[in-house]
Amino acid sequence: MKKSIKAVSTSTYIHFPKWLDEPAEYKEFVVLDDQVSVQDVDSFIIGLFYFNNWFNLGDAQESFQFLLQKMEEGIILGGGLLFSDGTQNIPPSCCCGLEDWREQVDGCLNNRSPWLGHQPSPSIQFTEEKIYVWPNDYTGEYDKNVHVEKMTPIEYEPNTFRQMILNIEKDIVSFVKGPLTSRIHSLCRADAGKIIDSISSWLSI
Repeated sequence: MKKSIKAVSTSTYIHFPKWLDEPAEYKEFVVLDDQVSVQDVDSFIIGLFYFNNWFNLGDAQESFQFLLQKMEEGIILGGGLLFSDGTQNIPPSCCCGLEDWREQVDGCLNNRSPWLGHQPSPSIQFTEEKIYVWPNDYTGEYDKNVHVEKMTPIEYEPNTFRQMILNIEKDIVSFVKGPLTSRIHSLCRADAGKIIDSISSWLSI
């Protein structure tokens, strides 16, 4: 089983406008790297609109103008770190934001379990021999009703875990500078540079 740790954005199951390419099959998350499809990129884009309360998607130019303005105030997008062993996925939960990915990475690199959302509350246990990523709060601190004996964590070797975490930034940069930049240029060429610069700044890359 191939284990991985990836940055993801949360997808939204809403109607796509004609100028975006709707996926044939709904995905709960979009993995952010340079291997994504156009449909995945469009799912990321529509998530930016949805999470920031823009539903008037009839015109691409108008929609991106809204996004540029909103970015000056500060935007949000559901997402964060997704842990997987090829069989089990442990995704970020409710209220976890992609914009906080650096805080999540910093916690992982410094043996602190970062906040990854709630209901459930994914948590990370650090030991000298292994690192365990639990699908819910294994300590019972935030949810007294969690039954640890009914959960199966994903186990990582510490060195492998650290390297995967360090690769997160490279993946996000490759996504923004590659597929996302290409797609924004095809959708809104006049403001493409401003949009990509704003997204890069928002993601702290």
